[in-house]
Amino acid sequence: MQLLSDVTLIALTILGGTFLILLAAVIKSGAEGAIKLWNGIGAVMGAAIGAMCTYYFAADEIEMAKVNRDQAVEQVVAAREVLADFQTEISNTNEKIVSLARSQSPNQPALDNDSIRAISRDLQAVENLSNRKAAQLQTQIDRFQKIVQTTVPN
Repeated sequence: MQLLSDVTLIALTILGGTFLILLAAVIKSGAEGAIKLWNGIGAVMGAAIGAMCTYYFAADEIEMAKVNRDQAVEQVVAAREVLADFQTEISNTNEKIVSLARSQSPNQPALDNDSIRAISRDLQAVENLSNRKAAQLQTQIDRFQKIVQTTVPN
């Protein structure tokens, strides 16, 4: 079990190394030499410390963004499964209707034109509704994919 993360260990090493350099400068050249040394490396140390702070404070937000991305991916997968099931159900229903129409024997009384038109209208309404629902699901899938692509890179 690791006590400190790799990033924490690197940050502490940088800070410790800087402290040792400044301590050596104070011992060797006095306070004036340490101040001159600090003038030289102060900006670099400021940038390094700022980067470390940014990493630590942004790490939680990055992790949350990754979790949100993973959830969006799961929703896209679920929506795709629903869409596939829906399309399969539509196909199965159409096959049943065709099969039923083919199984009509000549001895059975024929449907009158009004009944045929009513069934045709109902089937068209079901197909239109199915197409709208499928389009809505596809839109939702596309929206989730855009969210996944823009949230956090892998």
